[in-house]
Amino acid sequence: MMQASIADAGRLQQLLDEVEQELEVLTPKIDALEAQLSELQTLRATRQRLLTLKLSLTPLLQPELLNGPTTSARTHESNVVSSNAPYPLASALPSLAARPGTFLPDEAMARVNDILKRPGSLNYELYRAIVLAGGRASTEQIRHYLIEHNIARPHQGEAFAEVSLSNISSRVNYLVRKGAVQSVGNGVFQTIFGWV
Repeated sequence: MMQASIADAGRLQQLLDEVEQELEVLTPKIDALEAQLSELQTLRATRQRLLTLKLSLTPLLQPELLNGPTTSARTHESNVVSSNAPYPLASALPSLAARPGTFLPDEAMARVNDILKRPGSLNYELYRAIVLAGGRASTEQIRHYLIEHNIARPHQGEAFAEVSLSNISSRVNYLVRKGAVQSVGNGVFQTIFGWV
């Protein structure tokens, strides 16, 4: 007795029925995952807005940040660099590093798009870490951001938990060379954009 050909109508109908059954099972799963992905994007956007709002409101609740140091405090600051200071200022950058005013994260992110063309790249995430820290961040703060947001090293795919601070510093130096960030102390970086 001959075996039925795969091209027979009965075999084709059986295959079609199996395909339709699998599609019926897969379609709701895909729809559910797409709904979750959409919700995730909405939650990330909400978190970004809240972080931006937090950074904007903080100086309003701390007038010394909004108004900047007094003239005598600025004079003292430029004459004495204490080893206990968490962010020693580079003497070549006093006007930006000590500038009074408010930091606007949205403005900083919008301006850097002309320099960093690939949102989501490691360089973009390094810059965003500095912005979300209030416009100035240490390499330790940057590493904490990378770990917290599950950002992996390119090519290796490894997390930044085991990466040395000097390695992160050298990566941020790319942003310094591009003119988006400047070093304002040993392992401390400040965005150039977003200050008013």
